[in-house]
Amino acid sequence: MAPSFLLIAACSDSMGNEQALAMVDGSEITHREVVENLGSAASDPTDRADFTKLNLTLETLVKRRLLAQEAKRKNLQKDATFHFAMRRAEEVLLIEALQRNVAKTMRKPDSGEISAYIQSQPTRFERRYRLFLANGDGQSELDSFDLPPDNDLSAQAIVGNEIVIGGRRWTVVRRLEDPIKPQNARRLAMDEMIQRHVQNALAGLESKRRSKGVVRYRTGWGPSGR
Repeated sequence: MAPSFLLIAACSDSMGNEQALAMVDGSEITHREVVENLGSAASDPTDRADFTKLNLTLETLVKRRLLAQEAKRKNLQKDATFHFAMRRAEEVLLIEALQRNVAKTMRKPDSGEISAYIQSQPTRFERRYRLFLANGDGQSELDSFDLPPDNDLSAQAIVGNEIVIGGRRWTVVRRLEDPIKPQNARRLAMDEMIQRHVQNALAGLESKRRSKGVVRYRTGWGPSGR
């Protein structure tokens, strides 16, 4: 059998699948797969059409495929650690697919609902601020957008004041008012509302599955375990 790198070098436009950009020992790497592996850049049309980025990603996939094939030749897919890691990865990816499916089929919040959501959390949107904090161990920064609505520190967040966060005392050395622009606020709010709906939907699906008696625990384990 010819070495894999020779097979790659031999690939040409004569490959059967028009979408295939490379062949690694008989395993195709398609244009779609390369685009999917661009990561966060995959959502940007400019990056999806950037030959340099696509080609670099293709080479990363080729290297990964070569090493994965070598691991299979050594039967490392039978390794116990690999087995559990593969199960975990599959479950995580399936849940992500379920989240996308729920988000795709849900009703998007209307303009009024988005406005009400923003107005209910002023220090996360219209009156957002950032705090620069210090204590004997160092410095830190706190963004009010990251605080839950029921944990508003704005009244205490005055320069020179001490505030307690996570059981630690900090001194406010600077406060910067940094409201989110209306257009950005509406986009962030809609994304959050959709994500909350998705999480609630998933919780409902989990509860429904549990109600069918598909989960059994060994005595002493599970929610009632000690």
